[in-house]
Amino acid sequence: MSRTKLSGLGTRTDRLPLKPRNSPYWLVMEMGRALGYRKGTNGGTWVARFHDPCAPRLFKPLGAADDITDADGVMVLSCAQAQEKAREWFRTAYSQVTGERVQVGVYTVKDAVEGYLADRERHGMATLDLAPRAK
Repeated sequence: MSRTKLSGLGTRTDRLPLKPRNSPYWLVMEMGRALGYRKGTNGGTWVARFHDPCAPRLFKPLGAADDITDADGVMVLSCAQAQEKAREWFRTAYSQVTGERVQVGVYTVKDAVEGYLADRERHGMATLDLAPRAK
């Protein structure tokens, strides 16, 4: 799992001096993917943002921040838990935007060949019938 520098959002104490506002404080996790913290008057919430240059930005509310209540990993999230939930959603958002399935786990030669043949089929390549299908 990749590590992200928390830059002021990692703990309750870090988030305490932030001013309440409607627009989130963003933590860029990687290019096109960010975790946002929206501070309200009674605690904050986490939101994920996915951006692909060829599609509109997508947003996903993740849950309440652990500002007032301890994190439970479901409804109330710590920053680390929110990052993990965001990473899971980024795979879904990527598939939604591109139409491609995100490979998780071991990537085999069979997976590569099937992906290659599916891509050729999507692009209408005439030689697809000549290629044998993996079983």
